[in-house]
Amino acid sequence: MNKLSPTVVAASIAVTAVTSPVVAAPASRIVMHKVQLYNFDDASVAVTDLDGTLIPSRPNGIVDLNDVGSYTIRIKSGDVTISAKTMAILMNRYILPRAESPLSDLAMSFGSGVIHMHGKIRALGLKLGFAADAYPFVTPDGDMGMRVEHLKTAGFIPSSFSNALGMTLERMAQPGKPGVMTVKGNVMAVSVGATFPPPALDGKLSAVRVTPVGMTTRIGSGKSGTGAPFITIEGGAVKFAHLLMPEAKLVIRPMKAEADFGFSPRRYYRQMVEGTSKATPDFGLIGFFGDFRQLRR
Repeated sequence: MNKLSPTVVAASIAVTAVTSPVVAAPASRIVMHKVQLYNFDDASVAVTDLDGTLIPSRPNGIVDLNDVGSYTIRIKSGDVTISAKTMAILMNRYILPRAESPLSDLAMSFGSGVIHMHGKIRALGLKLGFAADAYPFVTPDGDMGMRVEHLKTAGFIPSSFSNALGMTLERMAQPGKPGVMTVKGNVMAVSVGATFPPPALDGKLSAVRVTPVGMTTRIGSGKSGTGAPFITIEGGAVKFAHLLMPEAKLVIRPMKAEADFGFSPRRYYRQMVEGTSKATPDFGLIGFFGDFRQLRR
């Protein structure tokens, strides 16, 4: 029997390695229905319905629920409503600092189709008060655009006089760090992916509507579900607590019958401890969680 030389064996292994198909790890699908999602402990967005994918950001391809920085929620379709209070918190704590914007201390209220805002702006070496109205719209790139009108700086200087002095919005509010927020002319724009802290919500807007109750943003076609609140995660490798599900089958429901479900990705384990869990015949798990709003109190 002839023996193959080490060189031939090595070459055979190399060819096999090159020609063997690379199988991509399956993605984790996430679906939410009637969820108050808390990116901050004191601010939530109302997710009426959401259908998306958990995109891992770590080389191991694992979505680690213990680490909100390990994944992004890429939304295929969904409806998310943001209150004026939450929008101000997102701007002041996350968007403006990351963009190194001269704007700060924003306060907001919503009207019919308009956002009333006032705050501070660094201009001419000073920190001036300003007030303005912003009219939101969807940009061609699917970002959130806000057309700013009736701008008054120092609380009383109208935009016509400010423009004569060269104090336009584009010059005064230009962020120091690109990629988070853009200002061109009288339009400010922020992408969905730059709006929320980890776990980031990412997607392209298809519609936006402002009422005194809140600002509702739609991604994709939007689908209205029915029934009690829930979160499901299916497929892909998902880790929670010290457990790893190579092919996730996870359902999260509130312990008590509620109109919606307060859920914090950062504090999910506290909610899990407050509740119970049940194994399913298909190697899945149903968790009945405590509501984050009750734990926070």
